[in-house]
Amino acid sequence: MVDTMTIVTWTFTDSSKNSSTCTQNIYIQNLMDIPIECPTLEKDLYNCVEDIPAPYANWEEFTAAGGSALAEKYLKLSTFGVEETRTGQCTVEVKRTYYVYDLKNHRSECEQIFTVVDTIAPVITSTEENLVLGCKDDIPEAPVVYATDACQTTQIIADLHEVNDRSTDTHSCGYYNYTITRTWTATDSCGNTSEPLVQYISVVDTIDPHFNFPDDWRDTVL
Repeated sequence: MVDTMTIVTWTFTDSSKNSSTCTQNIYIQNLMDIPIECPTLEKDLYNCVEDIPAPYANWEEFTAAGGSALAEKYLKLSTFGVEETRTGQCTVEVKRTYYVYDLKNHRSECEQIFTVVDTIAPVITSTEENLVLGCKDDIPEAPVVYATDACQTTQIIADLHEVNDRSTDTHSCGYYNYTITRTWTATDSCGNTSEPLVQYISVVDTIDPHFNFPDDWRDTVL
């Protein structure tokens, strides 16, 4: 029988046939799995796994956040715990399973599921000033540029794309007056790309021409 009460009557009789009675109420209750309900999530979509709130540390935190049980008095609250699994890389599902055992060591559990979608682009932390150089100046080497990412702990090295509009004709003005454009962009492991960092290097010919006379050159008088 399930969830019933049986009344047992005890009768005590002495040698003189005097008797007295008392009753005992015996409750028979079959403890089925006791359902528990997880707190309602205020937010279940995040950009980074690190942004997800920490799990509830104990039953008190669980119930303070809105969690509940149908028959808490039959639970061993000290057995409360949580298990967490993560699946995916750039779109990650984080599943938390909260559990607690009852007096018959039946396990009751509920789940919270978070979704993490990384849509945040890296941010380049370096800066490069534009330069104006003479035609005889050395062109500086392109530096290594770094970026930080909200969902990655390591720095990202930005990719460099360099172009120039220099003429190929060594006798033209455009061979000595031209612009080098350097563009850096950083991409994280989920394909999010930063805003570009652009540097312009202008090469300008400001040197007047001069004559180169032979060593044996002499004035000629006519």
